[in-house]
Amino acid sequence: MKKTKIVRWWGKAFLIALLVVFCIRVFFIQSYTVSSSQMETALLRGDRVLVNKVSYGIRMPITLLTIPFTFDHLFGMKSYSDLIQLGYHRLFGKIVDRNDVILFNNPLEVEKPLDKRSLYLSRCVAVAGDTIKVQGGDFYLNGIKTVSSPDLLQSFRFNRDSKDTVFAVIKSLNISPRDLKMDSTSIYSSLSRYEVFLINQKLNDSIQLQLSIQDKVSYDLLIPSAGMTIALSEFNIPLYRQIIHDEVGANVKVEDLKSYTFHYNYYWVLSDNAEDAIDSRTLGFISEKDIIGKASVIWYSSDEEGSRWNRLFSSVK
Repeated sequence: MKKTKIVRWWGKAFLIALLVVFCIRVFFIQSYTVSSSQMETALLRGDRVLVNKVSYGIRMPITLLTIPFTFDHLFGMKSYSDLIQLGYHRLFGKIVDRNDVILFNNPLEVEKPLDKRSLYLSRCVAVAGDTIKVQGGDFYLNGIKTVSSPDLLQSFRFNRDSKDTVFAVIKSLNISPRDLKMDSTSIYSSLSRYEVFLINQKLNDSIQLQLSIQDKVSYDLLIPSAGMTIALSEFNIPLYRQIIHDEVGANVKVEDLKSYTFHYNYYWVLSDNAEDAIDSRTLGFISEKDIIGKASVIWYSSDEEGSRWNRLFSSVK
């Protein structure tokens, strides 16, 4: 009899602990493993970060019929059912701050429930109501040219004749070059602005690393905010078509609308590593509905710098 009571006590304790962990994961904190290099050098592939789900308010669960503590697919089958779904609700909602690194759902996977779409991590560079302009490698926020994050990865070049000197300096600083390429005269690598600053400090003026020619990409955007009304034209309809369909339904013929009032706040995100990025350049505007939380703490760091250096250094001769 006493043994039965002990088993019941431990069973209850286990269930209560499981419930507490489940509530913390759903409403407060989630661990996320960085699976790509798009946020290097701020976050490396393999890093594990804690995402604060309270930073912008708690997004309430949408898909209720799901198996907890599992991936979206289990043994080749979905671990959830979309038969019962709640609408989007957020408690104690707050706006995202510029430069925050946020975890969000892919807004383009409209065939899936909102909270079961793919996850991405990127940096918020513009908030609702902002205007942005990208011209080549320059970024303008509300008409003012902004200074890029020191972690922003860009392509830099140096002469092949100075290869040994440059590599010696890079290795002495324990920096790993990325995406090494070369042509008849130059060697190219993706490096952060801060890394290039450190390298150039140790190099003679005649062999400084230089920024490669930027792609001639240019666009102007107004970031929608909740309650904002804009006049629609043939020029801006392609920009806002996706989010209008998301808000009011895919059956709406946007070309027939003269104006539109947005229901939610939107954001524009850009990853630090433009060479390996899935961000607003491919996904478009990120709705407040899509945002899960703020990446706050790196609790496990994947440090592969040494092995990566040895591999890349030996590949350029």
